Amino acid sequence: MRGPYAGRVVLLGVIWTLTYACTQNAITFWKEFAVGERGFSDGEVGTAISLAAVTAMPLVFTAGKLLDWIGRKPGAVVIFGLTALGTAGAYTLHGFWPLTAALALGIFGASAVLPVLTAFTTELFPTALRGDAYAWANNLIGRIGHVASPVLLGVAAEAVGWGLAVRVTAILPILALALILWGLPETANRELEETSKL
Repeated sequence: MRGPYAGRVVLLGVIWTLTYACTQNAITFWKEFAVGERGFSDGEVGTAISLAAVTAMPLVFTAGKLLDWIGRKPGAVVIFGLTALGTAGAYTLHGFWPLTAALALGIFGASAVLPVLTAFTTELFPTALRGDAYAWANNLIGRIGHVASPVLLGVAAEAVGWGLAVRVTAILPILALALILWGLPETANRELEETSKL
């Protein structure tokens, strides 16, 4: 944290925090929302989550290939955009099928953001510092959003309901994407020795 990469570690930590503060909650609280605010039964929730997960998984498996094909930053635009869209839709729409489709995008996003951020977090540091940088950016700074956001959302949901409380977090992947586009260089199709010098 004292060297030339300290700013990059903090920037990536903030990006991880913003991302986790949305994705950690988008799926976790969906049952509460669907039952309490959309009148779903437990069986309907189970069916919706199962269908959404089965739909999302093939898309998740293509995330890494997408990043290699179109680049880290363009891939981030697609993945973070769909994450925000899925989260907003999963807590806004009405009806079984629209909510299930949005939930599928949310599940996709919660998993697909990980290859994007892992690529940046590992590729932007020299080999000797890579493990430490990843630990600081993701496992320490980034986990603030992962751990604190469910508590904050629970408090907010008591006042405004799960729909609004979680729907607002859909802006966080957009803010994270803005920081990626503004502050991180493109690392696709470059050697690891080269990317840490960008």
